[in-house]
Amino acid sequence: VSGTVTFTGITAAGPLYVGFFNQSTGNIYTAVVGSKTSPPTSPAAYTVQVPSGTDYFNFAILDQNNNGLINSPGNISNTNTGNRNNASSGVTISGPETGQDVTLTNAGSTATVTTQYNQQSGGGSDYNLNFDVREASKLPVSVALTSASNPNVIVPQDFGACSTCGSPQIQSNANIGSDVPVLGDTYSLLVTYSDGTSETLTPAISGVLTASQLATSLSPTGTGGSTTPTFTWTYPANASSYIYQFYICCNANGTIWQIPGNNSNLNGFPSTVTQIVWGTDPTGDTSNTPSVTSLDGSGLTTYSWQLQTQDSNGNSAQASVNYTP
Repeated sequence: VSGTVTFTGITAAGPLYVGFFNQSTGNIYTAVVGSKTSPPTSPAAYTVQVPSGTDYFNFAILDQNNNGLINSPGNISNTNTGNRNNASSGVTISGPETGQDVTLTNAGSTATVTTQYNQQSGGGSDYNLNFDVREASKLPVSVALTSASNPNVIVPQDFGACSTCGSPQIQSNANIGSDVPVLGDTYSLLVTYSDGTSETLTPAISGVLTASQLATSLSPTGTGGSTTPTFTWTYPANASSYIYQFYICCNANGTIWQIPGNNSNLNGFPSTVTQIVWGTDPTGDTSNTPSVTSLDGSGLTTYSWQLQTQDSNGNSAQASVNYTP
């Protein structure tokens, strides 16, 4: 497999590591371009041997610190954006491939604001705005929202670090009730880095899902039924344009089951999945099973389960229902 890595306006100070990460198996296939004493120049050509397979992530890392660490502050890469819904992700290798190109930027961090439409059991609905700032070439240590297009968002406010995200991230969310987010609305985030520098990022709303993108006919619902149910639903129109997530909770065990699992490399499952059988993760993750062997069948415990529709930018709509076995 061959391609080029472009890093316009960036002077490499160390070697370039480029290759493919198989998101299903965890295997990594890498080539090294240049060295500490002879750094590469842009565009840098590479060739790497990769077995045939699917779901590869095409990564590139400029080791500006010359320390061999992937996520070291100061390095420039496409591994810290957290966005696997891009042109470098989901690559299928079936034979010799050319033109597998990567573009690197020297952004200090990346910031997004995504929208989430929620429809609860019983018909109530609302919108959330979800803010996310992730490490790129610098390590963000604090984020403050300094201006907001939506009047229902409190300004100013500080955001908190995410302790369960797996990579340095700072997040916050705001409930704006029934106020529908506006495509293109921007929000100003003052980001301060570990080196003492700061900058203002202005993420914009890239999409808004509505009730028409919700899954419908969620089953089981109501009272009575199996303690090890099979979950079914009807997908929205243009179902293949989205990915989906499943979640059930909330007795004394809290989260009972979510698909994809918390440690999965996947953002969701495709519309080819038409049901979820109790105890079987349709993504093939055999380690991802419910935290309980069965639900409480006494009729005294009500569970909530939901199916979420998500677009390629992370905007979502989720329908939830209650179920009492």
